[in-house]
Amino acid sequence: MGFAVRPPDERTELPDGNVSAEDLALVRSRGYSYWLEGEAVKVGTGVYRFSFGFPVNARMENCINGVDGTQGIVVPENSTAEAEVTVHAEHMFYDRLGTHRGVQLRFEPFAATAGADRVITSEGLATQQLLDLRGMQGEELRDSDGTPVVYEPGAYDVRTLWAFVTQSIVDQAHLNGGGVCTVKPL
Repeated sequence: MGFAVRPPDERTELPDGNVSAEDLALVRSRGYSYWLEGEAVKVGTGVYRFSFGFPVNARMENCINGVDGTQGIVVPENSTAEAEVTVHAEHMFYDRLGTHRGVQLRFEPFAATAGADRVITSEGLATQQLLDLRGMQGEELRDSDGTPVVYEPGAYDVRTLWAFVTQSIVDQAHLNGGGVCTVKPL
């Protein structure tokens, strides 16, 4: 069982009204397969806006079914079965790559890169070095216990928060909820 995540081409049709024609034109012209925009909110810190495009071009293979833990989808004889591809956009806020266990969702490393307009950009995230994370006032970034915040890139050679986020996006699509797949570049 597998599926592909890739940028839309001229054959791509708009789905059920959840994507505007303008957004489709944007991702098609820039070669993005994901376009994420939104607001990140934290009490005491404020509201920050972001919009990011990601040119993922990969095949998800050997997928484990998130419903029953089996590989792929079981279709009973003379029957049908439904499957769902779930996109976990929250992966971009994880502090670990290559696992879904023990992750923390992080906000401050993102917010610390924003300008006075409170807009988080890919260029700003590219300035946030993983081995020298900085907080809102430019100080060493620490968690609520005073422990330095550490991002764990696993086997990936990523050095900035933007590179980390870009890598995290690659495996955010799952089969039937939490079913993971092997990711192969196309």
